[in-house]
Amino acid sequence: MTKKVSTTQETNIGDFIQLGKYTVLVALLCEFMIFSQVGGMLYMMFAGAVPALKSCGDHDLSSFIHTKEACKELSSIRSNTTESCEVELGYQFTSVNVEWNYYCEDAHKLKHSTSIQMIGVMVGSVVFGQISDTYGRRIAMLISLFGCMISTFASGFAPDLWIFTALRFVVNIFSGGQMAVILMYSVENLPKKDRLWINSIVSWAPNYILFSAVAYIAQDWRNLAKYMGVLTLPAFLLCCFMPESAQFLVRKGKTEEAKKVIQRICRIDGRECDTAVLSEILDKEKNLLGKFVEDERGSGGENLNSNVPLDFCNFEKVYLSLSVSYKLYIL
Repeated sequence: MTKKVSTTQETNIGDFIQLGKYTVLVALLCEFMIFSQVGGMLYMMFAGAVPALKSCGDHDLSSFIHTKEACKELSSIRSNTTESCEVELGYQFTSVNVEWNYYCEDAHKLKHSTSIQMIGVMVGSVVFGQISDTYGRRIAMLISLFGCMISTFASGFAPDLWIFTALRFVVNIFSGGQMAVILMYSVENLPKKDRLWINSIVSWAPNYILFSAVAYIAQDWRNLAKYMGVLTLPAFLLCCFMPESAQFLVRKGKTEEAKKVIQRICRIDGRECDTAVLSEILDKEKNLLGKFVEDERGSGGENLNSNVPLDFCNFEKVYLSLSVSYKLYIL
C-alpha cells in the first residue's frame, strides 16, 4: 500500500515524490545522460591514443620499451639517411593520431586539442547552470542533449584537426551542461531516503565499462563518435517525456504548474494524490516565496533587480570554480 503524505509543518513538495515508476524513469534518464557524459569526457582517451612505432623501412623500432626512445631512434634514422622510410605503426584502436600521423613530436598537437576541448566543459557548466536556474531544468537538458547528439555525430566526419577540435569543444560545452543540470534534476526528483543508493548504482563507474565496450565495437574514432551520437538519442527522447522539476516551478512561483506535475507523477506511480494536502503545501510555499520577495525588496532588492547572473557577480567564486575544473579535467 502506498504511503500517504501527512499534513505536518515539516512537509514540503519533495515529500510527494516517492519510490515508484517515476523514480525508475528518473534513474533511467540519469543513466542515459551519464553514459553520454562519459562518452564526451573519455572520448579522447581512445581518439587521442598515441600509436607505438613498429618499424621504419628495414629498421626495427618495436624493441624499444618507451615511445620516446623509439621516436629518438626514428629521428636518428631520418637524419642519417637520404632515403625516406615509411613508418609502420602499432595500435589496437584507430585513433586520430593513427589516421593523420600525429606521433612522436607531432603527438603534442592532440594534447593541446584535448586541453581546448576540456575548456568547453567549464563553459557549458556555467552557461547551462544559469539557463536551468532561469528557464528550467527540462529545457536546459533538452538543449544540451540535442546539441550533444548532433555535435558528437558531426565530429565523426571532421576532415582535419582544427575542425575536429572545434566540434569536440562544442560537444564538451553540451556535456558540461548536462553535468550541471542532471545533478539538480536528480536531487529534486528522487525520493530523499532513496537518493544515496540510487546514485550509488546509477553512476559513472559502470558506464566506463559500457563506453569501453562501444569503443571496442567501433574500432576507430570516427565510428565511436557516430555511435555515441546515436546512443544519446534515448536520453533526449526520454527527456521529452519527463516533466519539469516541481521544486523549480515552486521557487519560480508557478504553483499551478507544480501541482499538475505532482499529480502527473502520482498518476505514473499509480497512486492517489491528496490534492487538499498538496494545495496546502503549495499555498505555504507561495506565501514563503512572497515573504522572501518582500524582504528582498525591503532591503534594497539588489538580487531581484540585477540582470547580471549571480554566478558571475562573485569573481572569486568564478576563479575558484575554473581553477578546480582545470585541475580536474585538463591536468
